[in-house]
Amino acid sequence: MKQVICIGSGSKDIFFPTSEMKIIDNPGDLTVKKLAAFEYGAKYHIEDRFEAPGGCAANVAQGLSRLEINSACCCRVGNDHEGQWVIESLKDEKVDTSLVQLDEVSKTDLSAILVNKENGDRTIFFNRDANEKLEIPKNLEAEWFFVSALNGDWQGNMDKILEIAKEKKVRLAFNPGQENLKVNREKVLSFISQAEVLVLNRDEAIEIVNQNNDDPKFLLAELSKLGPKTIGMTDGEEGSYALGEGRIFFTKATKEKPVDLTGAGDAFGSGFLAAIIKGLKTEDALMWGTANGGHVVNFYGAKEGLLNEELIIEKAKTIEVEEVK
Repeated sequence: MKQVICIGSGSKDIFFPTSEMKIIDNPGDLTVKKLAAFEYGAKYHIEDRFEAPGGCAANVAQGLSRLEINSACCCRVGNDHEGQWVIESLKDEKVDTSLVQLDEVSKTDLSAILVNKENGDRTIFFNRDANEKLEIPKNLEAEWFFVSALNGDWQGNMDKILEIAKEKKVRLAFNPGQENLKVNREKVLSFISQAEVLVLNRDEAIEIVNQNNDDPKFLLAELSKLGPKTIGMTDGEEGSYALGEGRIFFTKATKEKPVDLTGAGDAFGSGFLAAIIKGLKTEDALMWGTANGGHVVNFYGAKEGLLNEELIIEKAKTIEVEEVK
């Protein structure tokens, strides 16, 4: 039996680093504070490009596997070159791909990612196809399910996952998707109530709590009322938080200058969950998540910078955690 089955999306990501991106402040719109601009109709030379597996389920499965957690990925790809490439990339990381579904009609999801070389921030153009058709098989067996943003019939798939988890006594970890929240917030809240571990960013927490208060301590307290025993919450450059056994912890973000921010949240999630599965304390899980997320930003894509167990233990020793009173 697998320790963790990661359920959600798998894709191919292609990265184009550029210093030609012009950033324009847009103070008149609180929902779109900055714009990225290029000359209309122009051509831009990209000195190099990078390819990596993408999609939250694939990213977290790889991160867990690096940390000696026996993991599988349940996603859907097209029966095409990109799909085979995604499967082989997962196999290279010793991720079980027997649950990766091949779609004979749909194409593998693909993302083109423009990375600003100045600060590692990115603009993502994505095409979602095969993952819209993801089916949840009844024969899933594992100690844990890690469930990330779902597409297509996501509400039906959530029901199936909960049914299997209840029947087979599978523990749940959940990383909610903002699109799911926008469509049916109550459905997402219902799923959160059944999750033992919740991993998310501060913006997602604000949307879930849905009150006029963005204080991290308040957000974590409100989230814990929904049911999860352990919560990991990232807050970008500000750092990360964790809640466990009624205690809240905080750590600053690592000081590396980012090359690419893609996958930092997923790397945090895999480090955080791996520590929980290994029986470590909440504050240790925060250190592991921060160490993993902080290291992956030194590389393009969500795979290359993932830490193994030996390295994450050493890097975690350099991270200071404080309890939030």
